[in-house]
Amino acid sequence: MIAQFGGPTPVRATGRRSEMYMQHWWRVADGRIVWFRGSEDSAQTVAAFAPANVDAVCAGYAAFARGDIPAVLAMFVEEAQWYAPDELPTGGTFRGPAGIAAFFSGLPAHYDVLQVQPLRFLDAGEQVVVEGHHTGQIAGTSFDVGFVHVWTVEGGRVVEFREYMDSGKLLPLFATA
Repeated sequence: MIAQFGGPTPVRATGRRSEMYMQHWWRVADGRIVWFRGSEDSAQTVAAFAPANVDAVCAGYAAFARGDIPAVLAMFVEEAQWYAPDELPTGGTFRGPAGIAAFFSGLPAHYDVLQVQPLRFLDAGEQVVVEGHHTGQIAGTSFDVGFVHVWTVEGGRVVEFREYMDSGKLLPLFATA
């Protein structure tokens, strides 16, 4: 598909508006843009096509990496739910920012070191699926465990977080702690 734009144009995929005066080429599959090239690649154009929900989730991981838990908690609506596998000492379902804060405050009691390394972000509309690795140490023993996080985002705020991981690799480490 080839189109020429002149002036403010809403981007259907994100609802954002972008001032574009250039020629664009798209390849669309299943109603989604899978390839894009403009006669001038500008940061503004790229930002207009960037999924807002993915941006919000990326910002959350960046905040966690720098230890800014208040910024992470600000992402969540008051009724939000956070789920981590029940079999872990830090697992369970936590509700609202206060409950989620309790989850985070419990981590240092069980992990000597914990790093969350997101590798791939998949835009699924209201949901963002993140593949990555947890690395760190429990009772002096290093670990590397893959995870999948599923974030549900509505109106730019997180309403639900679910974590899936190979908790069987961590359970023996917690038993020795």
